[in-house]
Amino acid sequence: HYDWLTQGVARQIPVALQSVSVLGVGLGILVNATPSLATVQVSGFGNLAGSELKGVQLSGGVNYTADGVSGVQLGALGNRGGERVHGVQVGGAFNSAQNDVRGVQIGGVTNVVWGSVSGMQVAGAFNAAPSTVGPAQIAGLVNISGAATGIQVAGAANRAFASTGAQIAGLANSTGDIKGIQ
Repeated sequence: HYDWLTQGVARQIPVALQSVSVLGVGLGILVNATPSLATVQVSGFGNLAGSELKGVQLSGGVNYTADGVSGVQLGALGNRGGERVHGVQVGGAFNSAQNDVRGVQIGGVTNVVWGSVSGMQVAGAFNAAPSTVGPAQIAGLVNISGAATGIQVAGAANRAFASTGAQIAGLANSTGDIKGIQ
């Protein structure tokens, strides 16, 4: 699987600003664009893995993978995982995953997953996952999930279409079916 975005970015960046990659370890001044499997990417502004990440991405900006993440993404602004994330995402503003997350997301503002979360989402403002989330979703403002298994804690509101466990919020809790406490 080769990602067109990574390929396009790699063509546009002057050679002097591109990364140097040796044995799966890429170092970039501004942007690190690796079209295939990446193990370690470090850059000042952003990392792009055109395939899968099995290791670590560390940047002063945004980390992006076209395929899955098995490891850790640490981005000062944020992280985007492709097909799935198995590991940890820590972003100063945001984290997102195209499908399921098995692990932990810690976002300064928001975490958004388009599948289920087997683990924990912690955000300063907002967490969202349309499928199952558990054991914990913790946000400064709002949590939204399809089915919460465990605990949802929010400063303002929690919304789950089904909840098994506990919902704790400063203003409102909402669920279609609950087995636990609000």
